[in-house]
Amino acid sequence: MTSQYQEYISPDNIKFIFESNEGVLTRITTTLQPKQYTFYSTSLIIPEGVITIGEDICDQLPERIGFNSIIFPKSLRHIGHGAFRNRINGMRSIRFPAKLLSIGDEAFALSGEWGQTSSVTLLNIPSEVQSVGKRAFEKWTSLKTLKTGKKLTEIGTAAFAYCNKVLNWEGPQFIGKMLITEGCVKAVFGEAEIIRIPEGVTAIDTLAFSSSYCYTSPGPWSYNKYRGAIRITLPDSLTEIGDRAFYGSRIQELEIPASVSSIGINPIAATPCTRVTGKFSFADTMLIDGTTLVGTVRQAVNPHIPEGITHIGDYAFLGNTSERIIIPEGVVSIGDYAFAGCPNLMSVKLPDTLVHIGNGAFSNCGHLRNLVIPPSANKSNK
Repeated sequence: MTSQYQEYISPDNIKFIFESNEGVLTRITTTLQPKQYTFYSTSLIIPEGVITIGEDICDQLPERIGFNSIIFPKSLRHIGHGAFRNRINGMRSIRFPAKLLSIGDEAFALSGEWGQTSSVTLLNIPSEVQSVGKRAFEKWTSLKTLKTGKKLTEIGTAAFAYCNKVLNWEGPQFIGKMLITEGCVKAVFGEAEIIRIPEGVTAIDTLAFSSSYCYTSPGPWSYNKYRGAIRITLPDSLTEIGDRAFYGSRIQELEIPASVSSIGINPIAATPCTRVTGKFSFADTMLIDGTTLVGTVRQAVNPHIPEGITHIGDYAFLGNTSERIIIPEGVVSIGDYAFAGCPNLMSVKLPDTLVHIGNGAFSNCGHLRNLVIPPSANKSNK
């Protein structure tokens, strides 16, 4: 089938070329070659007749080109995976067409790096939208108001991760401060010291509490105020806890009910939790799933890792305050960022059984001086 090409020249005279095929916008290119260290933030008008915006349509644009305004056509029904990932530089508002049906994974996700930020404060998801994909609006850190439509039934993992300034929300999927679909807590917004997950909920999603941890106070002397939940009560209906689920909370103690059958990557990572009890807990300071040490509380000083552990999970000791840690014989792998950000860590003894060390396993450990890696270890970027 023959592709069609249309040109668009932005108000600041940047020429874009749209390539489409039977209503699917497949690629956006430009003749502009940005100067080194120069970021371009411009407007974009998607032509009428486009029904679907395809996956990764901006991938062939230079990295330093983004959009402060996008006007979508009334004909649009679907926005694909990664369509505008890291491309909404400085955008202040966004409006979707009324008959939009789906927003794909990472469609508008941001990395949060310089030049890759959004100033959008209001997100209104149209009433016809049925699905929002994984990490679709990740790190929209200026967002203050979120409105969801009545037909939205599918929300992907971490769709609103790190949207931590939301103070107003509206939609049938909200129960109190929690955004819940299909029995899964997708995000928790606003300020609260106590959060009670209601009975009937079966899962807490990856990074669900990352959207609740701080906001910038109003007024001329603005500052970040940390406001995540201190106490979180879990229901007996709960069966699954996602990766770093409680990151962003100020949880002090966590009791995991017996009904939980699986836990993801360290759910208490980067929290001030001092005690874990119930299922998967060991010595009130560790979470262990089978032969994997999933996580530790930050205040577990020089913890004793029990026999039988073969894997240290991703982020397992993130931010731990120990000075010395001994990894016992029998451990064969250390996960990504397992010991990252341990401020006091000076010495780690690794076993001869160790085969794999993950990415960033000992990153940002400024005092680490004594680390001997056995010859058997397959080292990644530590």
